Amino acid sequence: MREAIASYGRALGALDSFPADTARNRLELETRIALGVPLTAALGYADQEVHANYTRARQLATELDDPVHNFSALWGLWTNHRARLEMHEARKLAEELNRLAGTVEDDSRMLAAHHAQWTTHLYLGDLARAAEHCDRGIRLYDPERHHKHVLIYGGHDPGVCGVGTSALNLCLLG
Repeated sequence: MREAIASYGRALGALDSFPADTARNRLELETRIALGVPLTAALGYADQEVHANYTRARQLATELDDPVHNFSALWGLWTNHRARLEMHEARKLAEELNRLAGTVEDDSRMLAAHHAQWTTHLYLGDLARAAEHCDRGIRLYDPERHHKHVLIYGGHDPGVCGVGTSALNLCLLG
């Protein structure tokens, strides 16, 4: 992970010599999204550097009107706030992920949005909404198509997380 971080860091440094235009910003955005996974793995979900990286990625994605990369940046920010137990901000970001997933028309992103929602609502004690998002996410989950989520969203399998969270949630509901 450290080697990947160093490589992406050099790439970001090289972008300093590029003219400030759309093409340069797109390269920075793609580099920051790619950097987010090893940065999170090496430093942890709650790390300030992870937060700064995804904040900049979100800014770039918004400027470039790029909903796909914006979703990835929002996911990174959501995990960061959730790990810091800043749950009201995490809830706002999870809701934004849900809205954005609906506009991209990609069930992979909708699964990731439900993943963010079920975790957030469980942490907030809103067990009925957590159950709803677990059920919806589990119905979407296809291990053949969604196994790559482990590398993109959260570092673990969303199907296993959904079933595990659902079981815990059902226990808490009695």
